[in-house]
Amino acid sequence: MMPNRSMPQHRSTPPGRFAGRLRRLTALMLLAGLVLPVLVLAPAARAAEEPGPAPRVSLTVGGVGVVLIAANRQLYAFLDRTADNAPVTGGRVGVKAGRTELQLAESSPGVYVGGPFAPTAPRVALTVSIDTAAGSGRAAAEIEMAHVPVQSGGGGALRLLGWVLGLASAGGIGWFGWRQWHGRRRGLADAGPA
Repeated sequence: MMPNRSMPQHRSTPPGRFAGRLRRLTALMLLAGLVLPVLVLAPAARAAEEPGPAPRVSLTVGGVGVVLIAANRQLYAFLDRTADNAPVTGGRVGVKAGRTELQLAESSPGVYVGGPFAPTAPRVALTVSIDTAAGSGRAAAEIEMAHVPVQSGGGGALRLLGWVLGLASAGGIGWFGWRQWHGRRRGLADAGPA
């Protein structure tokens, strides 16, 4: 029986050098697309989870040393005399942060606690007023809230890089799958009817 010459004949040919290089390049792109986001995003996620030191500020008001520490949604004030470093007891401590005014209560000798204190700004201006037997007065300070999370929904350049690499990986996998599927169909068409 004579072959039908009106239909184009496709032969299954072994892949040439170009096809082999293209497959290697595709495999390399897939590997890079899967590995690079992990290498780039994992350290940033790990750094965000690690707790740092609590935000603190120290100042002197009328012969009394004051150390303010923001931790556990509370504001802690440690008061001691600057002359001999002895704790200051029986005083009144007030802190104004923006629109919030806190009256701190003495929890142990020289330690005053008040809250809730959970500012959303990375830097908070404070006005501290104390009234004790060792001294009284008012002073201003600024506390840097290092642990305050970024309020915007953006992830910046890392998020964009993750999306680009993820889309490149998905495109590479799709293209590689299409090439494999198309090659099988071509091989089936070459076999012809039995």
